Amino acid sequence: MARTTDCLGPCRQSNVIVVQPSTRGRARGGRPLWLGWALDNDIPDLVTEYALAGGPGVAELPAALDLHRITPPRLPTTARARR
Repeated sequence: MARTTDCLGPCRQSNVIVVQPSTRGRARGGRPLWLGWALDNDIPDLVTEYALAGGPGVAELPAALDLHRITPPRLPTTARARR
């Protein structure tokens, strides 16, 4: 299920998408994939195809999505402690 939010952290960057790994992907070392500047109309379809193929840790990242990879924001120390 897709979720929307006002800001995922890097609020100065446009159209940020985070692809979470599945349980299988996480077991294989997959980590959340942060994408930014996802303004191209093809990006949502590529993200969907990537996620359906298994996502982080399972499927190979398409080159077009690799170009949109961004560094995730660092959480404040108190937020990290709660996780």
